[in-house]
This record gives sequence, structure tokens and C-alpha cells, in this order.
Amino acid sequence: MDIEFNDETIKVEDIIRKMKTELSKNNINEDIGNIKLPNHFDESDRHGSVTPELKIALEQLNRSWNNSIEYEISSHRRYIGPMIVLGKRVVRKFLRWYINPITHSQAEFNASVTRAMSAMVKQIELNEKSYSELRNEMKELVRTNEELVKQINKMYIKENR
Repeated sequence: MDIEFNDETIKVEDIIRKMKTELSKNNINEDIGNIKLPNHFDESDRHGSVTPELKIALEQLNRSWNNSIEYEISSHRRYIGPMIVLGKRVVRKFLRWYINPITHSQAEFNASVTRAMSAMVKQIELNEKSYSELRNEMKELVRTNEELVKQINKMYIKENR
């Protein structure tokens, strides 16, 4: 919409006439004073915030991403327990060549997922901050626009009297 005015010879009726012409070109036939802008920036319209569940899941990921097969082998049996422990240690030594690459790959995958989740949470927090700032700016623009519409209406009413 291109409306140009010479600052030295502004006439309210010219402004209103040109505004009505432009509005009718765009099939807007409302009274200028009754135009209400929708406010799409309410707090209830929030998407993508970091939920407590997401924070808890991320904390769990950070604690448990590194799984290791090197855990303490023990037995609760009094007499044959030491033999069971020795047998399990021997079996673990023989299977280490087979199990270590798998657990190493799993630990790398877990670390990658944990880093990705941490990066996504940081990005969500940055987006949430930007969204909040933009929402506040938009609210201010809507307020300014409403004030301008009121001033135009006052001028229109004065000119039509």
C-alpha cells in the first residue's frame, strides 16, 4: 500500500479518503475506528518451552550416557561364591574382544545423543527468550497502532463535524 503525503499540506480528509480507497482495494470495508488487531502473542500461545520432564530426562542422560562392562563381579553364596566369581571373570576376559567394540559404539552413540539433547535444550531456551522479546515488542507495536487509530478517528470525527 503506497500512500504518500506532503508534510507541509497534510489534510485529514485526504488521509482518510486515501486510506478508505486503499482499504476498499483490499476488500476491507470496516469502519477504521472499529478495527481490532488480533493479539497472537498471549502467554497461552507458548510452544517449545523447556518442560520439567525434558530437564529431568536430560539430567538422566548426562548421568548415564557412559555404560561400562567393568563392574564388580560378586556372589552371595558363601562356599561356592569365590569359584563363581572366578568363572565369571574368566568368561568376561574371553568375551572382552567381542563385547568391548559393542559397548564402545553404544557409549559413543549415547554421548552423541546427550550432546544433541543438550544443544536442543539450549536452543529452545534461546528461542524462548527471543520469542518473549519479540512478543513484548509486538505488544508495544499493537499499542502504538491502536493509539494511532484512535488519533485518526478523533481527527476524522473533528473533520466530519
